[in-house]
Formats: sequence, structure tokens, C-alpha cells
Amino acid sequence: MRYSLVAVMLVAAGLGTAACGRRPVPPGGDAPRPAIDVVAREWTFEPAPLNVRAGPVTFRVRNEGMVDHNFGIAQHPGAEVGGIKPGESKTLSVRLDAGTYTAYCSLPGHREAGMAAEIRVAP
Repeated sequence: MRYSLVAVMLVAAGLGTAACGRRPVPPGGDAPRPAIDVVAREWTFEPAPLNVRAGPVTFRVRNEGMVDHNFGIAQHPGAEVGGIKPGESKTLSVRLDAGTYTAYCSLPGHREAGMAAEIRVAP
């Protein structure tokens, strides 16, 4: 009996400790994830490619260039943040399914100059 009580207490303590290291899961079942930092500058996005997991994704885009830029996802109409002035940061939050996408700057001539990056979304 004494060993049973000790075993139960150890199991309960282990479960409590394991639960303390987890982040709460919001309604809908998706755990919060850190933002993906992206640097925009003439005529590139870094890092490239961008590797993320499927589900909700937030890109934090910082313009370290000399001119305005924006950040959009070609396969997601309306998924774009524009007017990112030099030194500024903006965020874009989207839900992405597994697959490959293209991030790009839609300002005239920027994408054509190479300002695009592949987004690889793993399941």
C-alpha cells in the first residue's frame, strides 16, 4: 500500500511538471507559433526559401532596403502587406496548407528584378 501511494504521487508530479512546459492551445486547436522574420531589401527577401509548417503562419517583414517594399503571397489573393517603408516592419498572418508558394514584392519592377522567394510549407 505504501509503495502504491508513492507511485501515484510520483506519476501525478510528473504529469504536473510535463503540463507546465506546454503552451496553451487556443480554440480551434492551433498552438501559438513564433513569427517568421523576413528581411526585405533591394531586390531580395531573406531567408530564401522560407520554410514553415502548415497552419496559421505570421510573417514579420522588416524593410532594410532604401526604397519602399511590400510582401504578398501569389497563391493567396489579398494576402499582402504594402507600404513597408525603409526601417519599418509589418506583419502578415495567413493560414497555409502544405505545398509551395511564392512570396513577392508587387511594386513595379521589383518582382521582375528578382524580389521573390519560395515558401515551402511542410505538413
